[in-house]
Amino acid sequence: MRGVAPALCVLALLALPRIAQAQAVPAADPINALIRNVERAMNAGDRAAFASYFTVAPVLVQGYVADLFVPGAVRSVIRERDRAPLEAVPPGQGFRVVVEFFVETSGRARLLTASLDVRRPPDGDDASWRIVNAEGLTSIQGIYRLRLQNKVQYTARNFEITAEDFTLTLRMAPCSSSSATRASPA
Repeated sequence: MRGVAPALCVLALLALPRIAQAQAVPAADPINALIRNVERAMNAGDRAAFASYFTVAPVLVQGYVADLFVPGAVRSVIRERDRAPLEAVPPGQGFRVVVEFFVETSGRARLLTASLDVRRPPDGDDASWRIVNAEGLTSIQGIYRLRLQNKVQYTARNFEITAEDFTLTLRMAPCSSSSATRASPA
């Protein structure tokens, strides 16, 4: 039972549909476009394209690739969770964005929450936004055979998950059901 609360938290966070995100973020948002491009590069397994969205030292990008390009990955999803202006940057030219990377393999998955600093170069166009810093915040590994069943959507109201050291409360959020298989005892 102990592993159920983290799994339910993952489900609650991942279940938010793209439709709800699209309503909160305009379609022409260049930061959203940057995140979608990074997601496409991950799903294509294109490490060079992935690296092209960063303006940090190559050794740092290699670390990000090692964390996010998992052998046998079948799907990667990136969700923006928060955005705030960067300090000491002209208004509208830089943001700190909190995202979740969900990387699924055939039998397991990994969830990584990261803070990304994104900036547009001076006089740059919407396609010139790049990630100038990235910091991993939390991760959950070994999510075993967890599958989202997103054909039917539900709305959770005042849903609360409590564990020893935290409580997660969803006042109102769209959710999907999930399934997990357990290994048979020998």
